[in-house]
Amino acid sequence: MSLWQIDDKTGIISLAGGLDYETQKINTLEIEASDRGHPTRSSTCTVIITVVPVNEFEPIFKDIGPVTIPEDAIIGKA
Repeated sequence: MSLWQIDDKTGIISLAGGLDYETQKINTLEIEASDRGHPTRSSTCTVIITVVPVNEFEPIFKDIGPVTIPEDAIIGKA
């Protein structure tokens, strides 16, 4: 089963499975599109999709209620 699906009417590429940065950082798709003319014409392109790492273990914050920070606050002091 492919990780990718391409809508044959719109050409939209969609993810059909899960991605894992550790196992495959780059996905390369060779796409060919053709018309129904006579003679049939076609064209190809390469789509390169780069997977970026994310923090899989996001921190959990306690609810401390609303916090107000002035727009002119000094960075690192608010």
